[in-house]
Amino acid sequence: MSDKLSFNTRKSLYEPVEIEIDEITYQNQKLSRAVLAKLGEFEAKIIENKEDALFSWVSFLFDIDVKILEKLDKREVEDIYLHTSRVFRKEEQERFRKEMAQIGGQFGKKIPRKIPRKNVKRSGSKV
Repeated sequence: MSDKLSFNTRKSLYEPVEIEIDEITYQNQKLSRAVLAKLGEFEAKIIENKEDALFSWVSFLFDIDVKILEKLDKREVEDIYLHTSRVFRKEEQERFRKEMAQIGGQFGKKIPRKIPRKNVKRSGSKV
């Protein structure tokens, strides 16, 4: 039996983040390398406290016209940004935890670390 990883460029393995504005549901686009690079550019501007970058980040990720976002309170757009970032971080942490558990299982049980006793001369010691 061979191990095979299969991916689809049109559909993501991860559940999309959904937001609803005026009873219309928007989903984030797939996080490809190009999308992540563009989001990184926006985040650098967000750190510089440029408000238009926050709106651009949400608009780009969810493919929403900026005019729709401008009807929202700035804090609501910040909430979308923070919620989405939190979901992405949580997914990454869960993925990392699963990978580490799998790797740990491959190497067996954790080896207890032995702490040497104090005032005991060890071999190879120059003291």
